[in-house]
This record gives sequence, C-alpha cells and structure tokens, in this order.
Amino acid sequence: MESGARRARGSAARPRVAILFLPCLIVAGTYVLPIRLGVVCGESMSPALHHGQVFLMRRMGKRGRFQHGDIVVVEVNGQQHIKRVYALAGETVAGLDWKETYGHPDYLASSRDMRLLPELVRRQPAVGRLVRVTVPRGHLFVVGDAITRSYDSRHFGPVPVEKVAGRLVATLFSVGRGGVSYPRAMALEVGNSPQASEPLN
Repeated sequence: MESGARRARGSAARPRVAILFLPCLIVAGTYVLPIRLGVVCGESMSPALHHGQVFLMRRMGKRGRFQHGDIVVVEVNGQQHIKRVYALAGETVAGLDWKETYGHPDYLASSRDMRLLPELVRRQPAVGRLVRVTVPRGHLFVVGDAITRSYDSRHFGPVPVEKVAGRLVATLFSVGRGGVSYPRAMALEVGNSPQASEPLN
C-alpha cells in the first residue's frame, strides 16, 4: 500500500520536474548552440512581429548568406534593431528623399513606380528628390515592415554583414510591456517612436 502511494507521488512529481527542466534546457542550449533568445522592442516590424514578442535567432558568422525577406537583428552604433532584408549587395534601392534621410530614400519605389517617378519629380519638385543607393559589397539594406514607424537603412545606410547578430528562426510567446525591462540598446522604437535621423558620415 505504502509502495503504491510512493509510486503515485513519484509519477505526479515527474511532470513538475519536466516543466522545471525544460526552461533550463532552453536557456542552456542558447549558450551551447548557435541560437539566441531575443525580445522585440517597438512596432517597426508589425504586423509580422509585435512589441514584447520573444523570438529565437540563429547567430550568423561573417560568411552568413542572406535572402530577400530574411528577418535579422543588426547592430548599428551600439544599438540593436530587428529588421527585414530588403536588398542585397550589388542591388540598387531607389525612391524619393524628403530631406529626412540624408540622401537615402524615405519612400521606397517599386520597379513600376520608377517608370513614373522621374516624370513626376520633373513636374512636381516638391514631392522630393529622386535618389538611388547601390548596396555595397558585404552589406545589406534592411527596413521595418511598418515602414512609417521604422528607423532603418533609410536612416543609417546599408549595414555590414559582420554587424548582423543573427537571423530570426522562430517566434515563441509574448510578454507584457510591463513584464520586462529593456536596455536602451534594444529599445529605440518602443512606443512606435523611431529615433531621430542622424547624418551619415
């Protein structure tokens, strides 16, 4: 009778042990495997990612290969940003500069737009200046999905591949805005307020 009760207690304890062990395994794995946990700050990647969303990213080396549409974490001036790859090395990004992005396009034009924009700018100079930026070798041009709320390559320029901390591989869960403290290095766009543009050197 007593051994049966002991077995019942043991079987009831196993799920609790597993529940406690799993987070430890995930955390330990992030230090051993080329995987890191991250938290989205701000809504510049909405609707794909939202503020407070926890994600897994794969660390990338200097020889990392990227494709259009990859979501990456990049480091710019000591600050981390999560963005989407818009253009690769050798490709040209074109659009309209409204004097807010220091020679980079505020408005990103499609190939169809580019057939119409030169004539529009000629007739209506107030709409902005037509600019083209060719992504240098070993760089990426990255933007946020919520383009009007994003601080990205339109402001800080193409990003060197070695400044890509990782590529997003999965989203896990969300935490409330008050449930986690974000260091400034990760929180430039909290509250949908992109950081002010700075001149490019």
